[in-house]
Amino acid sequence: MTTIGIMGTHCSGKTTLATAVANKMRLPLIVGTARKIPEERLTCIGGQIDAMLAQIRAELPHWGFVSDRTVIDNYAYYSYWAEKTTTTDGLDWNILKMAEGYVKNHHYDVIFFVNETLPLEDDGFRDTDPAYQTWILEFMRKYMSDFTKIWGADIVPVAGTTDERMEIISKKLHWGE
Repeated sequence: MTTIGIMGTHCSGKTTLATAVANKMRLPLIVGTARKIPEERLTCIGGQIDAMLAQIRAELPHWGFVSDRTVIDNYAYYSYWAEKTTTTDGLDWNILKMAEGYVKNHHYDVIFFVNETLPLEDDGFRDTDPAYQTWILEFMRKYMSDFTKIWGADIVPVAGTTDERMEIISKKLHWGE
């Protein structure tokens, strides 16, 4: 089966894209794992660790899936809050190794990186700080080559309209051949 992750900052169209891909491929859709964590917990490293573990728990039972978030996303959000709060080198190293190990064990056949943002919308849950949104996107851009070379992730950047993004995905997954 195929395991596909959609990676990107919040309010970038990941869920829309993941839903379209899951429907096209007739695979289970994993969506909203971070939303299961109380909102106030997500503004600390403990909440971000909970979000990463929730992501892993949601993905592991499936032989094939499409997810609107990856463990790389979780690591980026953890890194944001680790930079803003008190943490330890040991904890940061362990979280890095947990995320890296998960990705290295090929839990994603391919990851599509939504390499842009959309205007932030207040949905009652999502953080609407544009600096936060941009920080996550830039973190992912900055470390994408590490995620690919060191972690072994097959990451394909996508941008544009949903149709343009789906065209890139279609070519990568060889739909219609």
